[in-house]
Amino acid sequence: MSKRNFNKIASDINGDTLTGDYLSLFTNYIQDMVIHYSAIEILPYIHFKVANGGIYTKGSENGTNVTKEDLDYLVQKERDIAEHYARRFVDHMAFYNSKYPEYNTSSNDDMYPSKNQNFNGWVL
Repeated sequence: MSKRNFNKIASDINGDTLTGDYLSLFTNYIQDMVIHYSAIEILPYIHFKVANGGIYTKGSENGTNVTKEDLDYLVQKERDIAEHYARRFVDHMAFYNSKYPEYNTSSNDDMYPSKNQNFNGWVL
């Protein structure tokens, strides 16, 4: 997504004016994609607590710690789901790009949108 598209959607959300095609784009594509990519990032760290005295592992009286294999499985499952939503987003944007004029414009440090459906991760 171009910076202009992101800025348009963020501005509309902040102004409580997100409607029409942009609301549909956000609720049907972007929201699910962000939720699952965020889960990939947080899962490895959710077990830890950072405090003044150092880094601690959280524990529960009734729970057991997950193994690295369990955690890796959860992260991969979230990655598969996130990439599914990312492919749906790219397909939608490629097919309906005329609905989102900001998508096809780039300036300065913007990246021109890719219509490639082979998603290999985020470029940050």
